[in-house]
Amino acid sequence: MSMARSRKLTYAQAARILRTLELGGTGVAAAKEYGVTPATISLWRPYIGLDEEWLLRVKELERTRKKLRRRLALARLQVKIAASLFRQLEPNPRRRALFATAIRSQHPICRHRANEILGLTTAGTIKPVRQGDAALIATMRAYLTENPGEGFPKMFRILLQGSGCTRFHAEMLYRQARLTKHFRNRTTRLPGPCDRRVRVTGAPDSTWSIDFLVDALSDGRRYWVLNGVDEFNRECIFTKVLARASTRAVVHELEAARLAGRVPAKIRSDNGAEFKGLEYLRWASRHGARLAYARPGHPIDNVCVERVHRTMRAEVFNCYRFESIEQVQWQLDYWRIRYNLVRPHMSLGMMSPVQYAQLARLGRG
Repeated sequence: MSMARSRKLTYAQAARILRTLELGGTGVAAAKEYGVTPATISLWRPYIGLDEEWLLRVKELERTRKKLRRRLALARLQVKIAASLFRQLEPNPRRRALFATAIRSQHPICRHRANEILGLTTAGTIKPVRQGDAALIATMRAYLTENPGEGFPKMFRILLQGSGCTRFHAEMLYRQARLTKHFRNRTTRLPGPCDRRVRVTGAPDSTWSIDFLVDALSDGRRYWVLNGVDEFNRECIFTKVLARASTRAVVHELEAARLAGRVPAKIRSDNGAEFKGLEYLRWASRHGARLAYARPGHPIDNVCVERVHRTMRAEVFNCYRFESIEQVQWQLDYWRIRYNLVRPHMSLGMMSPVQYAQLARLGRG
């Protein structure tokens, strides 16, 4: 007499079968032992490794998930039906928007959900409606392609202020075109009392800050960038890309600036060996430049050039990949011209370094 086959297994039986399968047993033998079909054993195979208690928990979660999916499908169907009825009763979308405001005032839902219920276009798919908006978006996109490290506030001041476009409308188009930049939020702790705080000097070429920035080419080779910044107006005096940092390179750039008519009264740097070489000390003594060194481990003492390094990384090194030092030098020369001539600085009242220097010169005159 053959054994009657049961259609369901208890969780204890299923746990024992899974244990047998985990130890190398076959599904056919387990099916014969417990009087079920091999297909039933196959349905339990995804749960190998679970005991009876965890099988009970997982099955309960699966039943809950099915219930939630059915409820979600029903809710979506109800919203779709409501939106269809609202569109038939009130074809004008502007009037339906008034109902959306009323719904949000009475129920704790977001604008996107209220618009969906009333059959309105969601904010993510709104198309520009004013004449000229497409050209404005194209202009903003072209500017951000050329200046990838800048966001909306600086772009609006440079490109759109005084053009007849309001800030609200420009920002709305900026967001709709998905031009928003997502910068990492940096939470920094304020430094403690500093004995040698950096103060902005009152004349050009009073104090220069110089330092090296290190980065790598696409093939992994490292290179050094020597930057010199006038602390008075944040002007980038020179930017030189080098295969290696050396005192001779520092002196060469300082001498080139001197031949162009720029000699600093004071040079601020860190304690690197490149800024303590005999050739560097002789050049400073020969041309009357006082030397100031930052405290070891305190880059805030040389904050002006460090700020330029941050901007340079955001607008050049984080946006392009370079294969040679010549490519880096060409891009940095182009960047330095824009940085000095047109890029506004918040510390300078949203003026470029050249504009700030010209205004200071007129003020003295």
